[in-house]
Amino acid sequence: MTAMPGSSHAAGSPEPDDERTVGDLLLDADTAARELLWDAPPDTAKAKARSWGEVVEAAADLWSSFPDRTGNLSMERIHKLTLGMHRTQQRTGWPGAGDGDPHLERVVENLSRATEMISVRRHPTAPLSEPGHLDSEAARTRLMHVVYVASHGVGQALWQYNRDMRRVLDAKHRLSPGQSADQSLNLMVRVGAAEQLAASYRQGRWPAGTSRPVGRWRRGRPQRTCSSRSRSNGTSP
Repeated sequence: MTAMPGSSHAAGSPEPDDERTVGDLLLDADTAARELLWDAPPDTAKAKARSWGEVVEAAADLWSSFPDRTGNLSMERIHKLTLGMHRTQQRTGWPGAGDGDPHLERVVENLSRATEMISVRRHPTAPLSEPGHLDSEAARTRLMHVVYVASHGVGQALWQYNRDMRRVLDAKHRLSPGQSADQSLNLMVRVGAAEQLAASYRQGRWPAGTSRPVGRWRRGRPQRTCSSRSRSNGTSP
C-alpha cells in the first residue's frame, strides 16, 4: 500500500514479552534494510516503491520522538521528498495498488515499535542531560543509516526496472498497462535525493557516532549499555 501522509504504523504498545530494546529494534531495522542490497531485482521495484514512503514516514516519527538539542532538519527534508512522491503517485497511479516489500515492512514495524517504546518511556518536556544528548545523537545516526541503506536498495531496484522498461520501449515502442519508464525514473531521482541527504548527515558521524552508549528501554524502565553491537556492526553498505 502506498504511504499516506500521517498514516499510522504498528498500533498499540509493544508486546509485553518482547524483550528487545530501542537499540535492538534499530539494529534489526538496519539489518532488514541491508537485505535489500541482496534482493533488488527489477520485478520488486513496484513493491519497494509502495513501501519506501512508509519507511520514511516511520523514520520521521521516530526521529521526532528522540529528544533534540540540535534542531537538525535532515529528516524533515527527506520526509518532504516523500510527501511529494506520494502526491505524484496519486496523480499518476504508478506503482498502483499491490503488495509492499517484506524487507521494508520489517523496517517499518521495528521503527514504529521503537517510537511506541520511547513515547511511553519519556516525558516530552523532561530536561536532557549530556549523556542523554549523546544517546539521542547515536540513535539518530543509526536511524539515518537505516534510511540511507533502504534508499540505496530501493534505488537499485528502480534503476534495473527503469533500464528494462527503456529496453522494452526501444524494441516495441510501448509498455504493458501498469508499467512506466517515466514514473520509475521520477521516483528514482527522488529516492536518490533522499539517499544523498542521508549520506550528508552520516558524514563524520557513521560509524563513530554509533559507538556512544545507547539508551535501552525494557518494559518502560531505562537501562544503559555500552553499544558494542554498534561497533561490531558499524560498517557502511
